[in-house]
Amino acid sequence: MKKVSLFLFICILTVSAMDIHSQHINGPVSSSSSKGVRPEIFTTYAFSFKGNSRVLSDSYGNNAASMSALLERVEAERSRIGSGEFKIGVSSNTASSGNEKKALRLARSRALVVKSFLIKKAGLREDDFLTSVTADGRSPQDDIVTAGLVPAAGRSSDGTSVKNK
Repeated sequence: MKKVSLFLFICILTVSAMDIHSQHINGPVSSSSSKGVRPEIFTTYAFSFKGNSRVLSDSYGNNAASMSALLERVEAERSRIGSGEFKIGVSSNTASSGNEKKALRLARSRALVVKSFLIKKAGLREDDFLTSVTADGRSPQDDIVTAGLVPAAGRSSDGTSVKNK
């Protein structure tokens, strides 16, 4: 049950990011839910890649602002990440354009690049991440990698423990 809940949360995070990207909003973003606005702590940060590139460039798009803001968020919540209360959700989507396997490889590579950036710059560990990779959409506008804090499995969005029945 925990894995299903986690999978649904990551799917919602991915869909939210795709909606935001299609509206051409750059930088830190958050979305609303049926219970109101997502708490600021769960802001997601969008990263762009040029063409079929696997290189995360701070000079491309709004990457510099997203990198800086995400690093600040990670530093502010370092103890909660270290304790396992929160994870860093990294969601990568690439348009399939008819070749889903190739698109999934590209999406996976881009997710790894963002994770590597955070491991190197923020000193995170692989265990600190939850990763989702998809190949949906038909245009380059559908290519997006988002990252942000997510509650660890068994935690609610306010960080309190949740017991599954």
